[in-house]
Amino acid sequence: MVDKGIFKVLQDKSEFAKVYTNGYSIAWSNELEIDATTIYSELTGKNFGEILSPKLSHATN
Repeated sequence: MVDKGIFKVLQDKSEFAKVYTNGYSIAWSNELEIDATTIYSELTGKNFGEILSPKLSHATN
């Protein structure tokens, strides 16, 4: 993600080191953050619909 857009500034290790979390996202400033759903989506390859409204199933015995 650091290869594109506003995240390019994070290629600078001193900027990347400013990371913190607010419990819902990883952030470097008020303008630069990644929410937990986006991180999970990137790691699992699932889209937002699958994450926010999963198809539930039940045991058949």
